Amino acid sequence: MRQGRLYGRFLRFNLVALFVLIGFGGTVRALEAGMGCPDWPRCYGAWIPPTSSQGLPADYKSRYARLRAEKNKGLAIFFERIGAHRTAEALRTHTEALSEDATFSPLKAWIEYLNRLVGVLLGFGILLQALAAWRQRATAAKGQLHKALIALTIVVIQGLMGALVVQTHLFPFAISLHMLLTFALLFVLLRMQPAPNSPPLPPKLRALWVLIGVVFFAQILLGTQVRQIIEQHLTQLPRNQLMNTAKDLLIWHRSVAVLLIGLQIAFSYVLIKERRIPISLNLWATPTQPNTQALLMTLCMLVSSLIGLCLVYGALPPVAQVVHLWMPFVIFALWTHIGTAKKAKPQVIP
Repeated sequence: MRQGRLYGRFLRFNLVALFVLIGFGGTVRALEAGMGCPDWPRCYGAWIPPTSSQGLPADYKSRYARLRAEKNKGLAIFFERIGAHRTAEALRTHTEALSEDATFSPLKAWIEYLNRLVGVLLGFGILLQALAAWRQRATAAKGQLHKALIALTIVVIQGLMGALVVQTHLFPFAISLHMLLTFALLFVLLRMQPAPNSPPLPPKLRALWVLIGVVFFAQILLGTQVRQIIEQHLTQLPRNQLMNTAKDLLIWHRSVAVLLIGLQIAFSYVLIKERRIPISLNLWATPTQPNTQALLMTLCMLVSSLIGLCLVYGALPPVAQVVHLWMPFVIFALWTHIGTAKKAKPQVIP
């Protein structure tokens, strides 16, 4: 029983830590602090970031750029050997990876350092959760240990991806893969939770739920492509002109957003009508009910779309960037929770 409580506590800690980490990751990107620490796992060769450039070598900019350029040549050869020729060529021509580092910034260094620190805490939390699942494997629910081991594997890969992002000087492909792995980790952690005690979705609603998931991830992929194009011109153009570089993709991004919101509104309407539960303005009154979460999903999608407009017409304000990156993970968590609802089996009293 004690092991079961420990497992549940570790799971709750890991879910909170993951959302905190997502927030830090968004802050790193919004403030362009991804290269705040140009090496990994240390920061400017130290385990604790420096607070000024006085203790750094005079040639620290060219030194780190030279080391990364040599490593990137090896990475390009690796991608070619596995058949990813386009990625290998893009890595070779990724001029930022071969240019000198930006001037040292204490703020950016510490933001990136805290981002890594939260990632380490999450890694230890998932390791402890896997150990707790192993110790109670004889009495645990089916698949619990396997899910814990999958989560641990994803965290290890994420750590390696973090190193790859730094090594390739924020190579867009590595950043996008880093984000998609975060979705995978969140999904596994959510599936470790007990299934919500609510009637499962009927076949027609489940088909619509699946369609929403497919369109949602299409929207995520479009968003990563938009971000990649913008980041390629981040140091070349003023912020109020960056969106023009991805004008065609933005049209698709907005169109899919409208489609997604329309599907979600239809899903919420049919779900509420099917369950015949009165709509309450207090969305937190029944937090485990799928209809409440469907309304929250709709609200989050609308908020995310409004923030997207702020990014387009407001020259990419940092706060809007953080919320815009964080919101899809909230939507995904609600979507997963709705789809995993399961009616509890009545207990038979002899």
